Amino acid sequence: MVPAAPIVLAGAALEVALRSAVDELQLTLTERPSIMAYARRLRTEDILTVQDVKDVDQMAGVRNLAAHGKFEDLSNERAGLMEQQVNLFLARLSKIMNPDI
Repeated sequence: MVPAAPIVLAGAALEVALRSAVDELQLTLTERPSIMAYARRLRTEDILTVQDVKDVDQMAGVRNLAAHGKFEDLSNERAGLMEQQVNLFLARLSKIMNPDI
């Protein structure tokens, strides 16, 4: 089994969360909407750290491999790691956006 589907789903969750943060803060993009465009925009507002953006870039790269059919570069282990990374990042972003919760 090729683990592309769970990787793409995790990438979609990442993109939705980043887009929601940009929207919630009423920020505008100066480039085509994408996972990295959202991350860069949040970085310019000091919402995300440099390391956060590096992490997002890595996750976006794995998502792109799956979305563009580069299945030979994917594995079940990589899909599991992607899921963990996205979950950790989403929890961090939630705390940043909702510090009182």
